[in-house]
Amino acid sequence: MHPSSTLLDPDYRVPVPDVGDRGMAWLRSHVARFSEGPDHVRRRELVVGLLSDLDADPRPGEDPTACLLRTLGRPASFAADVASIALAYHPHLPTTPEADAAVERFVDEYGERSETVAAVICVLVQAHAGTHALIGALRDGDDRAPVPATRRIAPGGEVVEVDLADAHFGRGAHACPGEALGRRLAEAALT
Repeated sequence: MHPSSTLLDPDYRVPVPDVGDRGMAWLRSHVARFSEGPDHVRRRELVVGLLSDLDADPRPGEDPTACLLRTLGRPASFAADVASIALAYHPHLPTTPEADAAVERFVDEYGERSETVAAVICVLVQAHAGTHALIGALRDGDDRAPVPATRRIAPGGEVVEVDLADAHFGRGAHACPGEALGRRLAEAALT
């Protein structure tokens, strides 16, 4: 396991997924999480802008994904789609027909296939996975990282795991921009 300082080394890059024009392949190839260079900068700006405009007001005990869908004006039924996508989000995870179909329902709901829609799905999926893990850690009363490790591609091309024990929301250019929102959603869910 590599230390979290690896995330500050520009020679260690995020896993780059296969490019696709539909479903999970389309989503993975259009989100900041799996992008580098100018694509990453542009897509991250979309996420940061979305987060800054998001006036989420979680209700006590409310599920974080339900809160975000309500805030975005989207049907609560999309929570199952967010969960399906989250299970297949990372490039090393298998794509499922359910996740592909869930991505397409989001595209249909927004009426466009764009980096902006990919950013919305990215926020929902990453908040879903990370915030639910944070809730589990807070419920257990420990300070473990919600997501214990992440992956990078080393200069030699091998995939390495990076320990997030001392960097709960990452470091460097790909640090999670939604930490404050995630903590607020988790705290509300536990009240």
